Amino acid sequence: MLTALSGYWIKKRYKSRSTYRNIDLPPHCQDQRWPKHFLPTLYLWAGSQDNLWQISDVSLIKALQCIMDELYDTDLQYNVTSQGSVFGIATQHLAEWRSNFGSTGLAIMIDFFARNKDTEPKVLGTVLISDFAFIFEDMDNIDLMQAYRSPFMLQLFATAHLHSIVGHVEVSALKTGVLAAIGMAGVLGICAASVSTVDIQEP
Repeated sequence: MLTALSGYWIKKRYKSRSTYRNIDLPPHCQDQRWPKHFLPTLYLWAGSQDNLWQISDVSLIKALQCIMDELYDTDLQYNVTSQGSVFGIATQHLAEWRSNFGSTGLAIMIDFFARNKDTEPKVLGTVLISDFAFIFEDMDNIDLMQAYRSPFMLQLFATAHLHSIVGHVEVSALKTGVLAAIGMAGVLGICAASVSTVDIQEP
C-alpha cells in the first residue's frame, strides 16, 4: 500500500474529466479555499483570455498550477495534470461560468423587452443589433469611446463576471492584480456575444 509523504497526496484512480466531483479533490481542497478563493481566481484569469471558448490545456494547466501553489503551497504539493481531479473539476466550473453569461444575458433582454411593451420585441431587437448599438452607452449617438458601456453590457458584466471573481487572491505569476483592473478582453467579448445572440421570435 502506497503511503504519501507529509504534504503530498496520492490519487487513487483517474476518471474522465466530466465525471470528477468535489469529493475527488485532494483533502486539502475540501475546505472553503476552493470555492471562495480558488475558483474566483480561476475565473479572473480565464476572463482575460482572448478566446474563452478555446483555452488550451497547456495554458489552463499552468494557470491552475500557479493558483494551487499560491493557495496550498504550505500544506500540499500537487502537480496539476490534464487527467487529474483539479483539472477535471476546474473545466466543469469553467463551462458553467461561461454558460452563465448566456442565461444571464437572456434574462436581462427578456426584462428589457417586458419593460418596453409599446414596441414589438422584433423591432427593438433590430434597432439594438444595427451597428451593434446595444454595446454603446448612447445607442442613438454611437461613439466608439463609449463601447461596452450600455446598460445591457454593464449589468451582464457585473452580474456574470464581477460577482464571480469576488474573493480572488493575488497570484504574482498570473499578474492577477493587473488582470483585475484591465484584463477583461475575453469577458467583454462574451458579454457582447451573449446579448447579440438572443433569439427573438414573433409572438
